[in-house]
Amino acid sequence: MNKTIILALTLSCFVLCSCTRESSKTSENKKSPETTENKTGQTNTNTPSTEKKPAEVNGQSSPESAGNLGNGLPKFTEKNYKKSYKGCDDKKEDCTNFQVYYPEMTEGAYKDKVNALVKDMALSSYSTDDKHYPDFDKLMDGFMKDYEDFRKEFPDAPAVWYLKDSTAIVYNSSYILCLANISENYLGGAHGSYNVAYTNFDMRNGNVLKTKDIFNKGYETALNKMIEAQYRKQMNLKPGEPLIEGGLFDNKIAFNDNFAITNEGIEFLYNQYEIAPYAVGVIDIKLTYKELDAILNKEVIKM
Repeated sequence: MNKTIILALTLSCFVLCSCTRESSKTSENKKSPETTENKTGQTNTNTPSTEKKPAEVNGQSSPESAGNLGNGLPKFTEKNYKKSYKGCDDKKEDCTNFQVYYPEMTEGAYKDKVNALVKDMALSSYSTDDKHYPDFDKLMDGFMKDYEDFRKEFPDAPAVWYLKDSTAIVYNSSYILCLANISENYLGGAHGSYNVAYTNFDMRNGNVLKTKDIFNKGYETALNKMIEAQYRKQMNLKPGEPLIEGGLFDNKIAFNDNFAITNEGIEFLYNQYEIAPYAVGVIDIKLTYKELDAILNKEVIKM
C-alpha cells in the first residue's frame, strides 16, 4: 500500500480522541508567549490566507507542500486566520493575538465531510459549552472583547493573552487520514493551556474511526496491558510498582479514543490533567504494529 506521512501547518510543539474536541480550550494553563515566535507576517484583519509554513508535529518536520502529493492521495491547501490586538506585532511578547491554521481538502473523497469537521474544530478553539462562534470574524472579535473586559476587571493581571490553534496532517494514505488539532493559549490564569486532539478518517467511507473500529473484538484487556507496560518503560517503573509513582492520579492507565494512526503504529495521547497532574505534561504512548498484531483489525488498518 502506498503510504505517506505528511505533516503540515505551523506549530512548535513537543508532542502531539480519534476525536473531535470535547474539552473546552479556554481553561487556565500557561504556555509562555515564546511559543508563538515562529509566525508569518501579521495580517491585522481576519482574512484567510493560503501561505505555506513549515510545521513540526510530534518532533518531525514536514514539507511545505502539505498533502499536495500525487498517487491519488487527498490534496490540501493551508488556510489561516489571524488577528492581533489593535494591530500589534504578534512576533513580540507583549502582543495579544489569535491565530488559527488548518488544512482545507481541495481534492479527495469525502472532501465536504472532512472540511466541515476540520473547520468546526478550528471554530471550537475559543468556545464554551454555551457559546460557539459561527465564523472566524466573530470568533476573534469575541476573543478581543473578552480580553478587553478582563483587563478592565483585573488591571494588575498579566497583560497579554494569546491563542494559537493548528490542525496538522499526521498521516495521509488512500485508506486513512489522520489529523492532529493542537491548541495552546494563555488567558490570564496561573498558566497556559495545551491540548491535542486526534481525528482519524477512514477514507473508504468517510467515517471517523474510534478505538473499537481498529481492533478486533475483545481487545480491551490486551491493549491496556500493552499501554501500561509501555508507560512503565517510559517512566522506569518496575513491574508491580504503583503507577502513581510515575506521576499518574490512579494506579491504572487505559486506552482512550485520542489516538493517531501513523506509518509505524498507533499512538495514544493523554492531555494535561486527563490522567496526571499538569506538571507531568502530555503523555504519549506509542505501540508498533508488530506489538499490536494479535488484536489489530487488519480489514481497517491495512499496513
